[in-house]
Amino acid sequence: MVKFANILFGLGFVISSYYLVKELFGKKYAIISGLIMCTQWVFYYWSLRVTIGVPSAFLLTLSAYFFLKGEKDSKMNLASGGLLGLAFTVRFTAGIGGIVYLAYNIITKRFKVKDYYWVLGILIGVAPLMINDLITYGNPLQSPLSFLDFNLKSSGGSQAGDQVYYIFT
Repeated sequence: MVKFANILFGLGFVISSYYLVKELFGKKYAIISGLIMCTQWVFYYWSLRVTIGVPSAFLLTLSAYFFLKGEKDSKMNLASGGLLGLAFTVRFTAGIGGIVYLAYNIITKRFKVKDYYWVLGILIGVAPLMINDLITYGNPLQSPLSFLDFNLKSSGGSQAGDQVYYIFT
C-alpha cells in the first residue's frame, strides 16, 4: 500500500510539473517536461521505493503552481503556503521554497498583504508538526533544528566539505 501511495504521489508530481511548466512556458514545453519526468531513471528509481522525496516533490510543484496562480487569487496564495508547509513537514529542505517565494515577491515589487498570505499558509501547514514538537519536546521547532544540527555535525553535508558547504548546497 505504501509503495502504491508513493507511485500515486509520483504521478501527481508528473502532472503538477506539467501544469507548472505550462503556466510558465506554455503547452509545448509542458508536454516535453511531462515526458521527461515520466521516462527519466530518477522517477523510476524513487517512485518504486518508500521515500519522502516523491511526496515532497509533488507538494513543492503543486505549491509553486498555486503560488503563481496566487498573483490573481489570494486563496491560491494561501493554498500555496499550506502545501509548502506540508512539504516542509515531509522534508525540511523544502523550507527553501519560502525563501524563493519571498525573493520573488520582493523582486516583482509585490508588497500588499494579500501577496504574503502564503506565509500564513505555511504556518497552517506546519502547525501539526509544531504542535507535536511542542507537546513532545517543549520546543515547536525541535524536529527541524535537530535535523539541521545533525547534518551540520555529521559529515558536513553530502560527505564533502564543512558546515558552510552543507548550508550552501
